[in-house]
Amino acid sequence: MKMNDLSIVAHKITEKKIYYKCPFCFSNKNMTRTYGTNFFKNGRPANRCATIHHHGNETQALDNFETSRSSHCSYSDGEVRILITDDTIRE
Repeated sequence: MKMNDLSIVAHKITEKKIYYKCPFCFSNKNMTRTYGTNFFKNGRPANRCATIHHHGNETQALDNFETSRSSHCSYSDGEVRILITDDTIRE
């Protein structure tokens, strides 16, 4: 699945990193493996959470801004547009 034209609001930003919850992959609690769905093969819901990917914050800014990065996700390809908004946690 391609991320073309997909905008994701950053979950958290620091002076060095931008973190976002991926809409395409999910992780178990131990973060040892990622999955392309939040359901088991039998259709029952799994207790997984959205995988958090991160990229460097080249500007070191903590203001609101928009940036594009290549995807780190195994279940999609292309670019992801990351939005730093008032809803983004600052640390």
